[in-house]
Amino acid sequence: MDQASIDKAADFLIAIRDSGNRVGRMPDALRPTDVDEANAIQDAVMARRGDTLGGWKVMPGPEGLWLHGNMLKSRCYSSGAEVPSRLMGLLGIEVEIAFRFERALQPRATDYTEAEVAEAASAFVGIEILDRAFIDPKPTTVWERTADSITNGGFVSGTVREDWRALGDDDVTASLIVNGEVKVRKSGDAPGKTPLHRATGLVNVMRKRHGVAVGQIVTCGTYTGAEYFKAGDHIRGEFDGFGFVEFTFSK
Repeated sequence: MDQASIDKAADFLIAIRDSGNRVGRMPDALRPTDVDEANAIQDAVMARRGDTLGGWKVMPGPEGLWLHGNMLKSRCYSSGAEVPSRLMGLLGIEVEIAFRFERALQPRATDYTEAEVAEAASAFVGIEILDRAFIDPKPTTVWERTADSITNGGFVSGTVREDWRALGDDDVTASLIVNGEVKVRKSGDAPGKTPLHRATGLVNVMRKRHGVAVGQIVTCGTYTGAEYFKAGDHIRGEFDGFGFVEFTFSK
């Protein structure tokens, strides 16, 4: 894809997200065919919105690739925030473990190790807010979903745990609490297991590009599954003995 097509694809996704009138697929002429085109489109979305990079969500992709979705800095919130529901489309959420980088990880020729990433980052509880351009993601390609930031609509950060490495590798239990009622309670990997592995995958994608800056975050997958809510709901995510995050969808 040339730059003009990338920009048209970005404008298309922006218009769909802003209108809320989701589509089945991207038009053939604007549909990315590989990870580089998909990443170029989501970068163009950020640029054309006049926004900057707050961080990423990360997930494994085909053929050993690590895929990322850009998180717009203007849509990254702190715990206790009132999040404007009109910007968030689906009003879906996932309770996750995330990392904030306290030290920059610069571009370099060789991969970073998990130990290096752990030394540079603090862990915390986060809630990813979900939105997408597509009616149903199943018929779309992985590259279309990547261009659409892998369903990221926003993110809410909880209290950072700088001592997370000392908490051990015992599994953690996550709870999703809505308007004071526990809706989901599940156990999953400690931060130093799968979440750190995914964070390292993200860092090693970015070390081939612009690196990772101080203050940027990466969120590493849900412990509670995707759940959907309505304007006015108060959402809280907790990990036993680790921390919490909460926010309200504005009416």
